Amino acid sequence: MAAEGSPAVPRPAEPAPGRREVERCLEAITRLSAALADEVRALAPADWERPSNCPPWRVRDLAAHIVSSGEGFVANIRRGLASAAATEPGRGEPAPVAAARPGLGAPDRLGPATSGLDESARLERQRELESADPALLARALQTVTHAFVSLYDDLSAADLATICFHRRGNRSVAWYAAHRLAEVAFHRWDLQRSLGQSPTLDADVASLLLPTLLESNAPRTYAAGLSPERGTGERYWLAVSGDPTARWRVTIEPERLDVRRASAPAASSSATSAASPSDNPADSAAAAPADSADTDPADSAGADAADSAGADAADLGAASPADLEVSGAAPDLALLVYGRAQLDTLAQTGAVRLAGNRALVARFAQLFPRP
Repeated sequence: MAAEGSPAVPRPAEPAPGRREVERCLEAITRLSAALADEVRALAPADWERPSNCPPWRVRDLAAHIVSSGEGFVANIRRGLASAAATEPGRGEPAPVAAARPGLGAPDRLGPATSGLDESARLERQRELESADPALLARALQTVTHAFVSLYDDLSAADLATICFHRRGNRSVAWYAAHRLAEVAFHRWDLQRSLGQSPTLDADVASLLLPTLLESNAPRTYAAGLSPERGTGERYWLAVSGDPTARWRVTIEPERLDVRRASAPAASSSATSAASPSDNPADSAAAAPADSADTDPADSAGADAADSAGADAADLGAASPADLEVSGAAPDLALLVYGRAQLDTLAQTGAVRLAGNRALVARFAQLFPRP
């Protein structure tokens, strides 16, 4: 059930992480957030003011966003669980988490945000985080990580399926675990790249995230108009090398991006006509409680859930060919899908293999939505 004050939408017809996947996400969030907090804490003042890999943000703005997005996720999940507890018999209130780590953040007013912040309060909180020094941001990251992970303690299957507000269409508690992991993993990669390092994405984390990034997130962000151009039926096959269970056909139509998981690729050399920009992006999600989460600079207002975002696990086989097959390691495909790597560059460096219509290589960046 959606949180009180959030738009009432049907339960999404899309996959969500199962209990084991949620546990793996939480374990990875804890591990990566601890490493990220150490890295932030060690930053010199000059590094704090560097331009980041996510313009126009500085490194300090990027770090502040990682914290504020987590606080927004905590608020949204708590509202959703509380609303479900109030309206569904047998459901308990979510346990309070703000006091779970005394001394972390509270003296500096950088503890977890409470739910129900209005827009002015959210902006004030963002400015507060941006003005903090690395040590305080690292402490705030520790605090919000504990708050987020603690929300999942002893949740039932019904709790994990509870729908909570998200600005691009309401999502389940289980989905939020994968989404928070993506925020931490990719923005840690951004931070390291901003500091002139050569970051890598953990292979297990990438494999864990790809189903959510492709099957759930990409259709919604495309519907929200977050791709430079609209498709005309282009078909891409994305396959993790050596993993027959991690293969997806992505079909990009003018009004819809469809992702279907399958077990056997079939590339076709037939060319596809060029797409043209759309003047009709999907309608924005309805107004709801202020959400501090996931607000990258280039993002626009979101859209409600796409109809069916490709939950099939059927074998598409030769009857459903792709125009271009892309195969590579899970980290490279995850960076591609998340907009951190370009398909032509990956191909030139040998990170991915291509088969089929090479004219669609350059089209990918124009058609596939930014996160």
